Amino acid sequence: WTFYDSVELFELDDNTVTGPLAVAGDHHTMSGRHFASRFPLFEMHGDGQPKTLLLRLRSGGLMLLPVFQWQINEYIREEQKAQIVLGLFYGTLLLIMLYNLGVWLLVRDHSHLFYAGYVFTVALYQASLHGVGFQYLWQDSPFLADKMLSISVGGTYMFGALFFSFFLGLKKRWPRLHWITLAISTV
Repeated sequence: WTFYDSVELFELDDNTVTGPLAVAGDHHTMSGRHFASRFPLFEMHGDGQPKTLLLRLRSGGLMLLPVFQWQINEYIREEQKAQIVLGLFYGTLLLIMLYNLGVWLLVRDHSHLFYAGYVFTVALYQASLHGVGFQYLWQDSPFLADKMLSISVGGTYMFGALFFSFFLGLKKRWPRLHWITLAISTV
């Protein structure tokens, strides 16, 4: 889950808490993590003896706690597969956006411009959701890591409503519905 404000790892040994050994979360920069990953990851070394580890999670929103223990090679292999799929997904969105921007430049039909904006904000939303935005785009901005999901959802609704209005030609056909759509898109 990529939306924890803060994740801290502690070790409990003989009723003594040591740590935090590592911190992660979107209120911390990517450069302060052990791994530049889209998920909170912590490296643990074992000496064959059992250890008690504690996680402290802080979040202003939804808290899901999927915890996995991986061997580093397995994790890297699975993450590389996921990165390929995510790259294809974002590449497709980029092509759709660039195509619509090109069409807009040629014909000046505003519906293509608003559709390109819609696709861009959907890409930002997905990048926030998957943690890719924090990993690659706004690594050192805890503010954007925390707020980009809300910003992109608002942008998606706004550009979607504008696309709807201009694509259907509401300004000429149903002017009142056009102005209602514009009002809704800015709220």
